Amino acid sequence: MTMRAECLQFMIDEIAAGGAASTCKVARHQFGCRVLQRLLEHCSPQQVSGLVQDLMVDVDRLSTHIYGNYVMQHVLEFGPEDQRRSFAVYALDHAVKLGSDQKGCAVLGKAFMHCSEKDRSEIFRAILRQPGLLATMASNRHGRVAVEAFLKLASTIEFYQAHQQLLAASPALSSSRLGRSVLACLQALTEGHIARCGGA
Repeated sequence: MTMRAECLQFMIDEIAAGGAASTCKVARHQFGCRVLQRLLEHCSPQQVSGLVQDLMVDVDRLSTHIYGNYVMQHVLEFGPEDQRRSFAVYALDHAVKLGSDQKGCAVLGKAFMHCSEKDRSEIFRAILRQPGLLATMASNRHGRVAVEAFLKLASTIEFYQAHQQLLAASPALSSSRLGRSVLACLQALTEGHIARCGGA
């Protein structure tokens, strides 16, 4: 955190020397994950591109791992654009796994905020195609944050599809604090959509 990025290269080289298996092992370590997070934050995308490529080899396990998920969140926030695209491709085929897991939801939330508009929209549609998945996400701590980000970033069509799915699940969602938060967000955003349409 205090050294210049170029002075950290020896750490990157040491981690990368063991190959993808070694890098992913560091990502799954209680303290190693924090080292990778700081490197992703403070080094240039060019410096960490090799590490990120290694991490993407095990994206399936890291995205739902107790420590690895934090590294994957940092990959999406600070990593190279092409790796965000790689994650989006992965998420399209694994929406249920990610959305059904609290840690996976946290990673999805970062993808919603940092992937390109096109990739984000494709992930949204993949989630909407799975009956009940959005409501499942809304019922856990990290999923609630991801769903509220989804609602704020969705296109009009995606928003109203999500609206229908969440309203159908409103009896169950109303029984929990997290679910009520999502329903309140949905109501506020719906009123905003109506106001904009009325203004037009």
